[in-house]
Formats: sequence, structure tokens, C-alpha cells
Amino acid sequence: MTESHSRKLTGIDPNSLKINFSEGVQGAFGDLAAALHFSETCSDDTLTTIRDLSQGKPISVFDMILSFPLMAEDVFEHIHKTGDQKAAKAWHEIGSEVLERGFTLENKRETAR
Repeated sequence: MTESHSRKLTGIDPNSLKINFSEGVQGAFGDLAAALHFSETCSDDTLTTIRDLSQGKPISVFDMILSFPLMAEDVFEHIHKTGDQKAAKAWHEIGSEVLERGFTLENKRETAR
């Protein structure tokens, strides 16, 4: 008889799985927040998210997946309209820092008592 592969799979709740970015990534988000501070094209929601990430506030996987495309759109619109090389460098640095120093994931599932 063959071994059963019918284990019950449980899903991961993307709202309870939090991303904690390294200090290097947080610093790069801080540089981006500074570059976008007076941007006329960047939404308040994007700026708030970027500032939160620069301060080390964890973000859920769900929120990051929703926020990232909007964040990228705002950042690229700002760069294309203004030619802001500080914002372009900071965006590039975020990617580099994520690859080098990364992030951790933490399951922040709330338990009922």
C-alpha cells in the first residue's frame, strides 16, 4: 500500500502574517519618504505607508500585496514628472536592501482566550 498524501492543508492568513523589514530596508524607505515629502503626485496613503515602513512598523502580507503596486505607481509617477534622482536611488536601494538584508515573517495570529 502506498503512503497517503492526503494531509489536511491549512491556509496561511495573509492578514496575520507580518513582514518585518531589516534596518537597512527601513533606512531605504526613510530615504524614499524624505524624497517624496513634498511630492505633488504621491498620495497621502502611499506616504503614510512608506513612513510607517521606515519606522519599522510591521505590515501584513495582505496589506503589502495591496500597497506595493500603488506605491510603485506613485513613486514612478513622481520620478518621471520631476526627474528626482534621490527618489529613484531610494527606490533602487529598497530593492537592493531587501535582497541583501531582507525581512522576516512573523505569524501574528490572534488567539482567543
